[in-house]
Amino acid sequence: MEAQTGRPVVIEVKLASNADRRQVFTQTLGYASYLADPAHQELLRRLLDWAQHLQAEGLATLYTTVGKGRWVLNARLPGQGRGLVTVWNDRGAYLSPQRSVFQAEAPQTLARLDQRLPGEIRQNNYLTSPLDQDVLALLTAAYREARGEERRA
Repeated sequence: MEAQTGRPVVIEVKLASNADRRQVFTQTLGYASYLADPAHQELLRRLLDWAQHLQAEGLATLYTTVGKGRWVLNARLPGQGRGLVTVWNDRGAYLSPQRSVFQAEAPQTLARLDQRLPGEIRQNNYLTSPLDQDVLALLTAAYREARGEERRA
């Protein structure tokens, strides 16, 4: 959606056969943050930067889907079809946890998140607390635990 007019914006992406589709879609989501309401652009960019950092460290593999007025960035656990969180925009910036994945893959960090964000780490909801650096650091720790780093430490 175009922030000023509310009209839908169509982005057509033509890929060469050798294109890295994940990178293209991640860049497209980054572009979507520029189309978002100006009040939400900074948070969308920060969440995108955080997710790209997860991928750069090998903690997540990013997949993007585009729906009607919604852009979704799935930060999946490497080698799996599921992730701990999903970043999305729908007239705002949102981060949705997957409690069942936290329980299976990062239970120690889930306990810390439940202390920091009481009642917020549920299934398919979105976090209502501010997504500050402390929260993103805990989420990063969860991805590290899922990879096995926290359990060995």
